[in-house]
Amino acid sequence: MLIGISTKEDVLNHFTKWLEREYPIIDEDDELYNRLILASVDDLINDHGADYWGDQSVKTLFQRAKEKLQGL
Repeated sequence: MLIGISTKEDVLNHFTKWLEREYPIIDEDDELYNRLILASVDDLINDHGADYWGDQSVKTLFQRAKEKLQGL
């Protein structure tokens, strides 16, 4: 979670660092999955705004990104 006004880049960088720690890339499948999650996160930030996602936990953003990929 970021405090204060956040830019899209701030939120993406913060999320990317968290994703790399929590889900390290071991093989090509992991790399593809992380890229899909990041694309989904990018869409969510565009839809709801960086300030909204900056105030949410990265776990919530990750869960929403997974749901978006699954079509939920």
